[in-house]
Amino acid sequence: SAACVMSWNGNGTSLSLSAIFTNITNKPASKSLRQVRIYSVLPELQLQHVGLSEDGSGGLVTHLTPPLGWGGLHSSLIAGVVQTQRKHFVALFEGCNALRHGQFDLRTATQTSSNSNGSAVASEVGQLAWNANGSVLAVSYTNGAV
Repeated sequence: SAACVMSWNGNGTSLSLSAIFTNITNKPASKSLRQVRIYSVLPELQLQHVGLSEDGSGGLVTHLTPPLGWGGLHSSLIAGVVQTQRKHFVALFEGCNALRHGQFDLRTATQTSSNSNGSAVASEVGQLAWNANGSVLAVSYTNGAV
């Protein structure tokens, strides 16, 4: 999906954006890739960080999908969803530097829902939402499963 998703930090001073950016390395062979970017809004909107892997490679995180959620008022975690052909997982980014600090697996489409015939219904993560203090993350799927 080409959707652009924004999520504010708890005190409203920073904004995270999940969007597709093209020609990100300014090289002709560069392709479009979804990124998590963090902007400071005080005193004016300014790019602060771009989400990167913290594996020493400094590489961009691939297979990101639109859902994005910045943990509650006192949390510095930003949750994004990575979807490969075999699994979905939540990738956690640090709000202060946009480095990816971890992940956890989500149920796959076949584990979330089935139709009246008992066949699996394909589903993607539709939305992420943190509770007010950032201690619980809710995940909803496009087929209505939670």
